[in-house]
Amino acid sequence: MRFIKSFSVYAIASVLSAAVPMLLLPIMTRELTDKQYGIVATLTALLAFFTPPLLWGIVGAVSVEYYKRPLESFRVYFSSVLILPLVAFFPLLAVAVIGANIFSSDLGVPVLWFAVIPVFGILTIFPQLLSTLLRVKDRAFAFAGFEIFSAVFAVVLSILFVLVLKWEWQGRMLAIALTSLIASAIAIIWLYRLGYL
Repeated sequence: MRFIKSFSVYAIASVLSAAVPMLLLPIMTRELTDKQYGIVATLTALLAFFTPPLLWGIVGAVSVEYYKRPLESFRVYFSSVLILPLVAFFPLLAVAVIGANIFSSDLGVPVLWFAVIPVFGILTIFPQLLSTLLRVKDRAFAFAGFEIFSAVFAVVLSILFVLVLKWEWQGRMLAIALTSLIASAIAIIWLYRLGYL
């Protein structure tokens, strides 16, 4: 019975956190021109390209090691794997800066936004690690709250920046960045309180 309850909470949270941003689609397509929407789509695709090399598979590794190690050993392991994204960040930032100067005009995105995409990527690490730990610790409601809060926060900021303040595509990207920053801050504090940092 407990398994079914937990599974239901995880499933509903995952569906809701994926569905909430879909509410933005009609707003973004109405408020942004084709070119502006294309810039957002390109930057989002670049984010998807740069993020996996930053993560080094540590999210999956953490979920496996949680079950294999005693608590104290796992805490040491958890803190240690955080070095890998930092090691990868600076070379990827250099690649992004070089790539921005070469490809930004062809892709139709500003050089600065292209160059800082790895910063967006590194901001996803702590939220992903927290979500993973909440899953393996079977903290279904905490997981659901964190995931849904992040999704709703991103939508609210996007509506504020794009619809109200009229910041166009920059508003959408700033909403993504600010959501990642806030989610990272919450995740770091939460992980610290759980004793993993």
